[in-house]
Amino acid sequence: MADNLAKSALTEILERAAPILGGRRENAPTVTSDWMAKLSDDTRIVDMNLPGTHDAATWDYSDARQAELVKYTGPIRAAAFFRCQDRSLIQSLNDGIRVFDLRLGYNPGNDTIGFYHGVAMLGPTTTLQDVLYGLYNWLILHPTETVLVSINHEEGSKTLYDQKFEETLFATLNNEIGKKFWLPVSGALGTLGAARGKLILLL
Repeated sequence: MADNLAKSALTEILERAAPILGGRRENAPTVTSDWMAKLSDDTRIVDMNLPGTHDAATWDYSDARQAELVKYTGPIRAAAFFRCQDRSLIQSLNDGIRVFDLRLGYNPGNDTIGFYHGVAMLGPTTTLQDVLYGLYNWLILHPTETVLVSINHEEGSKTLYDQKFEETLFATLNNEIGKKFWLPVSGALGTLGAARGKLILLL
C-alpha cells in the first residue's frame, strides 16, 4: 500500500511538473543518458567540458501558453521572443545535457516559486519543488550522473525578490528529500565520484 501511495504521489508531482520538466514518456534511456558512467570517479568536475542549456525551462512556451497566462502578465511580446529551447529538461538530460539555467520568480498568489523568462510566466501551476522532484527521480534512475543547476531570480519577471522569496527558496532546496540530492560544496566542485547521483547548485 505504501509503495502504491508513493508511486501515485510521484505521478501527480510529475504531471504538475510536465510543462517545465517534460512528460514521463520522454524518459526512455538513450545512448547519452549515462555518459558519465564511462569516466573515473577521480575526474575533477572543473576539468570536464559539460554541455548546458540557456533558459532551459522555456522549451514548451508557445502562443497558446502565453494566451493562458496573459491574465497574470498582461500583454507582452510574442512567445517566440521568450522561447530559447525545444527540448524538455528530461529530453535534454537523456541527450547528455548536464548544466541547466533555471530562472525563477515568486508567485504570491499560491506562495510558491515558479519559472519565468523575463516577464513571461512559463507555467501557471508548475513549481520549482515539483521540477526538482522530477530531477531527483531522474537521478535515481541514472545514479552515475551528476547535474549542475544554475538558479537565479529572474529580475525581468517583475516579481519580488525579498525575504519571503529567499525563505521559500531555502526551504525548497533544504527539505528532507532535497538534502539527499544536493551536494554540499563550498568554493570547489570536487570529483565526479562524490557528485554521482547528486545535483550541484550554481548561484
